Amino acid sequence: MFLKLNNALRLQYEALFRKLDENWKGDEIFIIEDDLMMAVGKPECLVLSLADGGFSKQEPFEPEDIANMEEPKEIEEGTLQNEVLKYVLMRLRKVLDIKPLAPEHMLEVLRTKLNDQLKFFDITDPGEKDGTVVDMRLRGGHGTIEDIIFVLEDESVIVEVLGDVDMDYLRRLVGLGRFGEALEIFRGLYERSKPGSMFNTEVNMYLGELYYHLDMLDKSADHYRQCNHIYITDMKDYRIRLGHSLIDDKAGLRAGLIKMYYRCMLNTAYKKSLGKEYDKLVVQVEPVYAAHEAQCEAAGALG
Repeated sequence: MFLKLNNALRLQYEALFRKLDENWKGDEIFIIEDDLMMAVGKPECLVLSLADGGFSKQEPFEPEDIANMEEPKEIEEGTLQNEVLKYVLMRLRKVLDIKPLAPEHMLEVLRTKLNDQLKFFDITDPGEKDGTVVDMRLRGGHGTIEDIIFVLEDESVIVEVLGDVDMDYLRRLVGLGRFGEALEIFRGLYERSKPGSMFNTEVNMYLGELYYHLDMLDKSADHYRQCNHIYITDMKDYRIRLGHSLIDDKAGLRAGLIKMYYRCMLNTAYKKSLGKEYDKLVVQVEPVYAAHEAQCEAAGALG
């Protein structure tokens, strides 16, 4: 894939390559193949692995070769493609120890914001791993940078699914215990998201929790079951959530108390709303809760 980077991004990448070879002069052409980036120039072309930071050199292109290259893909500012390559650049600087280095918290904030948009394409960056620059996941498996840039070609899917929904506001509704309001919005997102996708799985996890809070356990279990397991990072928590939806109503005389107790675990606002009643609830439920949760996990494993 031939790339034409926007001016700001190009200057940053050229500066990085010159740190690796001070004699290199770029031709403003970059080639990405799998997880390799080649910076075309003289006296040699420089090649960086965007997976592990490995560095090598290749023979330069002749002028006629450059003239015959395919039309480059333009990476425009403000696009997700640009944000991914900017994030990769910051990670490269860290791995190669090329200053200035971005503070670790800045990298984490950028990764979180990036993942919040990449999930609409079934892409995520799980975070730093020893010996790697980036190891992005695409549909549950490794996604090369070339794959990622290609998949991000059309960003309209985000608007089509989200509409005018502000996800941060929606999460706050859940956190504040405004379950009915949040449910209506999440149901719209569910209808517009692709079944089995990463975002659809996130929405189903929220719907499972919301229906549990609203004491509609059959619907809660149904949405948990629709989650695609390749996008679930904590399977034990998932099994416990599903298990509570499946068996809490069968817990006999303590069923109501167990549901209240688990809702407190799920939501701080709900817990605070109980006031001093929460202390009484703990006394009644804690002696049996560990055994019940083990049953929930087992039931969730069976689905």
